[in-house]
Amino acid sequence: MTDIDGWRAWLRSPGRHSALLGVALIGLVWSGVAIRLSTEMSNTLQAAEQRTGNLARSFEAHVARSIEEADKTLLFLRSVHVRKTWPYNSETSKTYLRACP
Repeated sequence: MTDIDGWRAWLRSPGRHSALLGVALIGLVWSGVAIRLSTEMSNTLQAAEQRTGNLARSFEAHVARSIEEADKTLLFLRSVHVRKTWPYNSETSKTYLRACP
């Protein structure tokens, strides 16, 4: 009896078909789970990239505004120093700050 004949005899015995069907169904379920997890991981990574990009752009805008405000303040202090209009006058500062771009 060869190995092929042994497999054929094993397959022909009663109850083996249901066992093979069970193994096939378990494999199918696990394949579905693997595909679902892969898709979910891909979606999660894509969402994380988008959120990170949004946070980076928001931070960049915040830093740019902060630097612009610091620049305005330094320009004002320089103009006060050049015009020698010290001590500080709040009306002068309001006028200058309105004129700044």
